[in-house]
Amino acid sequence: ELSQDKTYIDNVMKTNAERAYYAANKTLRKVKKKVGLTDLH
Repeated sequence: ELSQDKTYIDNVMKTNAERAYYAANKTLRKVKKKVGLTDLH
């Protein structure tokens, strides 16, 4: 049933991709700060 609802699946994938992106960015910022790297902008 779910496999037939392409819109639902696309929305779930988009939402989870956004969550993963923000979580990864947060971790990366922490690592850069600990290592002494800063963003150029």
